[in-house]
Amino acid sequence: DLMVYVRGDVPSAQKVSDTLTHFAQFSGLHSIPEKTNVYFGRVDPSIKEQILASTKFSGGIFLFVTLVFLYIPLPLKWICIMLF
Repeated sequence: DLMVYVRGDVPSAQKVSDTLTHFAQFSGLHSIPEKTNVYFGRVDPSIKEQILASTKFSGGIFLFVTLVFLYIPLPLKWICIMLF
């Protein structure tokens, strides 16, 4: 399992997507699209849709977002990409 935290904007998400693609080409290890989700925290809905469209990841529901904000200092806008 892998969790990647990035700034909640399109260029940052696209960079992660490109990096994961490059890693897959180099290593032969690929993520499973059905198990790859993006979790958003305080990201504008229009930006969220742009990120999902540009990365081809699916959006997930992060049930523990309140706990994350209470215990882990994160920027106001962030996304989490989980790969299984």
